[in-house]
Amino acid sequence: MCLRRSCRPVPGTYRSRSSILRAMVERLVKAGATVLRIKDEPGMGLYAAAMQDPEGNEFDIV
Repeated sequence: MCLRRSCRPVPGTYRSRSSILRAMVERLVKAGATVLRIKDEPGMGLYAAAMQDPEGNEFDIV
């Protein structure tokens, strides 16, 4: 199964995009997902999370 969600905030800064992604990660953790890795590089405008659902499937939030 492939689930893809694109987070495209109103044109703005890295901060607005990263805050949207952080909120999504928090919601997924509350729903039972596990965070495996976080990549946070503001200088490159990058925030991403590698996660795992309760069944063990890995997925990325980018």
